[in-house]
Amino acid sequence: MRYIRKLINTLLRRRVWTIGVEEEYGYRYWTWRVAARDLRDVKAYFEEVVSKPDFFCSGVPSDHLTRGEWEEVFPFPSECDATAHIHEADDSYLNLPTREVAAARALNKIELRLKA
Repeated sequence: MRYIRKLINTLLRRRVWTIGVEEEYGYRYWTWRVAARDLRDVKAYFEEVVSKPDFFCSGVPSDHLTRGEWEEVFPFPSECDATAHIHEADDSYLNLPTREVAAARALNKIELRLKA
C-alpha cells in the first residue's frame, strides 16, 4: 500500500511532508504526514481549515485536518519539515522553515545517505 501511495505521489510530483504539531499548548503532540507539492500547499490547506471563526480543535486533529496520516507522539519530534500549533482559530499556526534551515536539513540528509 505504501509503495502505491509513493508511486502516486511521484507521478503527481508530490512528496510527503512531516509536520510536528503541538496541540493546545502541550496537551498532546502529533506527527502529521501529508502529501503536497510543497509546504506552501500544506500551509494553505491548514489555514483554510483553522481560519474559520468558530474553529476549535475538539477530539483529535485528524477530525478537522482530514488529509494525510496522524500519529500521536511523545516527545515532540525534532526532525520535521515544519512545525504547527493547533487549538483555536486565533492561535493556530503552521511555521515554515527559513531557507537556511531547509538547506541545512537537505545537506544533512545527503550526508546521511553518503555514509550509508
